[in-house]
Amino acid sequence: MTVFLPAKRLTLTACSDISTPFSSIISLHSSRASFDIRFTPFFLAIRSNVAAERLTERELVRSYKLLARVEQAFRSLKSVDLQVRPIRHRLADRVRAHVFICVLAYYVRWHLERAWAPLLFRDEEPPVADDPVAPARRSPGALAKARTGRREDGQPVYSFRGLLDELATLTKNTIRVPGSAATFSKLALPTPLHSEALRLLGLEARM
Repeated sequence: MTVFLPAKRLTLTACSDISTPFSSIISLHSSRASFDIRFTPFFLAIRSNVAAERLTERELVRSYKLLARVEQAFRSLKSVDLQVRPIRHRLADRVRAHVFICVLAYYVRWHLERAWAPLLFRDEEPPVADDPVAPARRSPGALAKARTGRREDGQPVYSFRGLLDELATLTKNTIRVPGSAATFSKLALPTPLHSEALRLLGLEARM
């Protein structure tokens, strides 16, 4: 199945060969409710080997737009977040192991961001538009967090990196008794933020 969508910006994939076979031509945006492909010089072609009976045109467009998450993952892997590069290995097995650990780290981060969504600027309940071509919109809660920098209870909202920095203050300290070799461990007193972050992960601070 191939879906042709008129492109609003020339940065999208341009295709001018309208003789390519396709099973359906659709327009999903309300401002472009109807168009004649003969007079549309630039359009985006989305191809899929999945039968139309299993994947509708709207589902196909939504699946295509999910590629943005893949691109975001690659940016995170290559940036200062996970630093997949430089790869300081020469043997093929070690290079593969290095990349695997980085991908696994991103997978852990993805789960943490989902669990900590109430504490982050992340949209907890992003609205799903009926029109998959329509621009993405944020929920009122996400807009309020972005505008005020605070949650509904008045507590500050954090970026993912900022939240990790706050959690890094929850430490386990080894204390030595003055005048002797005896030591003991003491956990720093968790703040309400520490407790809330751990609760969202199903954990609690303990020795």
